[in-house]
Amino acid sequence: MSFESTAAIIASGLIGSVFIGRTLYLHAKVQASRDWPHVIGKITSANLTEDSRGEGTSYEAKVQYEYAVNGVHFTGDRIGFTPQSYVRSNRARQVLDMYRVNAAVTVYFDPAKPGQAVLEREAPNMILGLTAGIILLAIAVAGYLNL
Repeated sequence: MSFESTAAIIASGLIGSVFIGRTLYLHAKVQASRDWPHVIGKITSANLTEDSRGEGTSYEAKVQYEYAVNGVHFTGDRIGFTPQSYVRSNRARQVLDMYRVNAAVTVYFDPAKPGQAVLEREAPNMILGLTAGIILLAIAVAGYLNL
C-alpha cells in the first residue's frame, strides 16, 4: 500500500475521532446546561455578519448581552454552544429578530464559571457531526482491513 493511501487512512481515522469527540463533548455540555441557573439579561448589540471567504457567502447573527450574577456584571456573546452560519441571510436575520437591542433575554450561565453563558441551551448539528465521524472512522477501518 502506498504512503498516500496509508496517510489517507490515518487522516480519516483522526478526523473521524475528532468529530465524534467534539460531538460527545457538546452533548455533555448541553446536558449539563439543563441544570444551569438563569438570570434576565439585556441585548446590547445585534448584527448580521457576512463572510465571503471560500466557495460562497455565509451569514451569522452576532449578539452581545449583559447580565449580572450575585451583583457581578458580565457580558456574553454566545447564542448557543456552537456558532451558526447560514447560506441565506434571511435565516440569520430571523435569529436576529429574536434578539433585538435592549430586549430582555434569559441568560443561562455555568454556576462554576458565571462568565460562561448562552442564550440557547442547544448545539445544532450534533447528529451531522456524529454521522460524519462514524463514516470517516468506517472508511479508515475499511482501508486498514484492506492493507
